[in-house]
Amino acid sequence: MNAKQNAIAAEYGEPFWSVVRGYADDGHSVYGTATLLEYSPPAFRRLVLRHGVSDWFARGQSSALARSAQADRRGRCTDAQRAGAAMASAANPNYRWIDYQGHTDTLAGHARRLGLSPRTVYKRYKRRPDDQAYVFADGRHVVVPHGSGWQQWRIRLLKPDERSFTTGRVCV
Repeated sequence: MNAKQNAIAAEYGEPFWSVVRGYADDGHSVYGTATLLEYSPPAFRRLVLRHGVSDWFARGQSSALARSAQADRRGRCTDAQRAGAAMASAANPNYRWIDYQGHTDTLAGHARRLGLSPRTVYKRYKRRPDDQAYVFADGRHVVVPHGSGWQQWRIRLLKPDERSFTTGRVCV
């Protein structure tokens, strides 16, 4: 063992390879373990390969370092993503930004916010682009007449030994 490995073993109070195994068991990659031990990553990789313990370590996106980086990025847009979204928005004729009820959003965004189908909103907008009340109407203003009987029909199919079927109205 060299001086660096002896210093790491003395710092942790256990053998060097036990310290390395502990980090590997915690899900760290070779690079992550080297970084945590303040070891040169290429030199540490060569050491691990020389001792044949590379199968101890997590690889790629399953390592602890990669998972924590993903968690840090979750829900955040980079400047490049914002610029790409702005260019796509400018180039796409379906991205119409509309002010409605104090919110500025696309047609699909307003539809999601209001609980409407985006397809319905786009169809309505195509029919009457200047009538926002019509485009974003939720359909709750329709009142079904009570007891009219037109809302529901029940068809009762008879068993095969019966000769016909009957249809009857059911009042709601």
